[in-house]
Amino acid sequence: MNSVYQPDRSLPAKIKRRLTQWRTAAPVDISPDQPLITMTFDDFPRTAARRGAELMDQVGGKATYYACTSLVEKSGVMGRMFAPDDLQTLHDEGHEIGAHTHTHLDCAQ
Repeated sequence: MNSVYQPDRSLPAKIKRRLTQWRTAAPVDISPDQPLITMTFDDFPRTAARRGAELMDQVGGKATYYACTSLVEKSGVMGRMFAPDDLQTLHDEGHEIGAHTHTHLDCAQ
């Protein structure tokens, strides 16, 4: 894959993606002792890996970074994407690394 993933932005494609979420999603019952805030970075550029992590650390939080491995070090609408060493640094700093597939396939299909 030589280009950055660009989702189909047509109305039918957007509707199909939304319906897939509703069709396959199931509620989860959790009862935490205190309120939770979840911060995620999806298909993230280096700025999110670096500055985003700094901001999270400033407020005492950690984030989940969903990495699409075929986008490593590519440039796109968000700028230069994350590098392999960013993943290791984020992990070492206590952030969670999640897999966002390799090819960023459209799960609605």
